[in-house]
Amino acid sequence: MNLQPQQQGQPNSESYDFFRESSSITLTQRLQQLDEVDRKVGEIMDFTRELINNLDKDKQISRSKMDENAKRYSKILEEDIMKVITDQLTYMEQLCVGAEHQDSMFRVQNKKRTTNQILQRMRYELGVFQQMDKESEAVTPASDGTDDDFVRVEGPDPEDVQVLSTESDD
Repeated sequence: MNLQPQQQGQPNSESYDFFRESSSITLTQRLQQLDEVDRKVGEIMDFTRELINNLDKDKQISRSKMDENAKRYSKILEEDIMKVITDQLTYMEQLCVGAEHQDSMFRVQNKKRTTNQILQRMRYELGVFQQMDKESEAVTPASDGTDDDFVRVEGPDPEDVQVLSTESDD
C-alpha cells in the first residue's frame, strides 16, 4: 500500500487529471464500484478465515500454497480494494474542497449560506429603518391644547426633540 499524502493548498495537475476522468463517472457507477469493494472485503475475510482455520489444525501447509494465499490476499487488498477506495477518497476530497465542477456541493452550500446571511442582514437593516421612520413621524399636540399646533419629534432618542412648528394661527 503506497499512499502519499496530498500537500495542502492547490491540488497538483495529477489530481485535476484524475478529477476530469472521474467526473464522467455517474453516481450509480460509483456505488457499483463501492459494492464491488464490499464484495472483495468479504472475499478477503474468507481467505483470512481459511488461513486461520488451517493454522489452527496444526496441519503443515506447503510453502507454495502459503505463498499463493499470501499473493492472492495482497492482490485483492492492494489492487482491488485499496485502489478503488483511494480513487473514491480522492474524488470526495476534490468534491469537498470546492473544486469547480458540476457536482461541487461545497460551492453551492457556500453560496446559499452567504446569500442567507446577506438576506438576514438586509431584513435587520430594513427593520431598523422602518422603526426610525415610525419614530421620526411621531406627532404630539403642542402644550396649548389646540389641534393646529404640533410638535414633530425626530430620531429614536426622546432627548433629540426638535420643534419644527410651534406657531399658532391666532
